Amino acid sequence: MKKIILLGVIMLLFYPAISQSQSRVNFRLDTSGRTISAFDKEESFSWQAWQVDFEQEWAKNKLFLSGFDIGFRKEGKVFLYDGTYLVFGTFRRLNSGNLAFYANADVLYGFPGLRFNRAWEKRSGIELVSYTKLYFVRNAGIPGMIVGKAGVVYPELSVTLRRKLGRFNIDGIAGVRLMKFGIIESDFNNSLTDTKLVPIPTLGLRAGFHF
Repeated sequence: MKKIILLGVIMLLFYPAISQSQSRVNFRLDTSGRTISAFDKEESFSWQAWQVDFEQEWAKNKLFLSGFDIGFRKEGKVFLYDGTYLVFGTFRRLNSGNLAFYANADVLYGFPGLRFNRAWEKRSGIELVSYTKLYFVRNAGIPGMIVGKAGVVYPELSVTLRRKLGRFNIDGIAGVRLMKFGIIESDFNNSLTDTKLVPIPTLGLRAGFHF
């Protein structure tokens, strides 16, 4: 949580005067997916999301950056908090004009719920003799949650192709999410554990307008 607050403070320090920047509101739809192995098991995950961003783009770069964005993200059709994130990011404009490329680095902070948890059981009759578990590693606290680390913080790196149409823009986005998964395999006498940082591709479309 301290890292999220620090990132917000940095963004405020670089907040430019209105005459030197362009404010934008974007609406994004995207899809993500990957098959992940868990020892001798594997599971495929795929999910869709919508996202609303406020974006500030500076007329001149500051410390090699062209602006920042703050957003709200909702994944899937799950209930309440599950799949809910705040998004904080920065970007670099690679060229100017009505057709422009951007390099983006975002941090997602939120509550994924149990959507990425999987378990495989082996039984002898009704007796459980071993199991394999795959889970999304939690690394952040969520205010109001009883569990100490119920949330996650993880990055997304992407490139954007933006078509500008007057005050409006249409963007194509291709990126990768870096999500850490944990694996446990146990027969109740011996256990094997592992963690892996999994790159998960994402593709999206975004539309917005500046004011």
